[in-house]
Amino acid sequence: MAEERQYAIVLNAEADNLIANTYTASVDMGRYKEIDFIITTGVTGIGHSNVYLQSCDLLSATGTNTKIAARYKFDADASGTAGLGTGVFSAMAVMTTTGFDTTTGINGCFVVNVIAGDLITGDRYARLLFTEDTDSPVQAEVIAIGYHGRTQEATMDSMVS
Repeated sequence: MAEERQYAIVLNAEADNLIANTYTASVDMGRYKEIDFIITTGVTGIGHSNVYLQSCDLLSATGTNTKIAARYKFDADASGTAGLGTGVFSAMAVMTTTGFDTTTGINGCFVVNVIAGDLITGDRYARLLFTEDTDSPVQAEVIAIGYHGRTQEATMDSMVS
């Protein structure tokens, strides 16, 4: 039997989506054991963004939101240069609390993998934080894919805030 997965857009595509500090919707890790955030970026200007994973105790931004480590991979060329839109992905690498940078002016794809156990004890939600590194448009979209639903009721509607 195929594993059921749930999908949700957590950041809609826009021409300058990663301006200043941008957050995805919070994803409820209480319903899934594992989630992949799929980040796609487009060719626009010279902008790029730093990407961080946050562990959150509340759905709202008023709670405690802490940068945490996880895993990520990216599409790359043969030399290992990130985000070149080749459709060939790097091996999964450690994403530290200092995050990683998207690639400037390239159609790219990045996958951030979070397991419920990566969250800070007592936290239930995960989200991505993007901080604009260069003041130039960065086109982006983020989709979250939830795996290993913890209950029969783990539905797409309950995946995001």
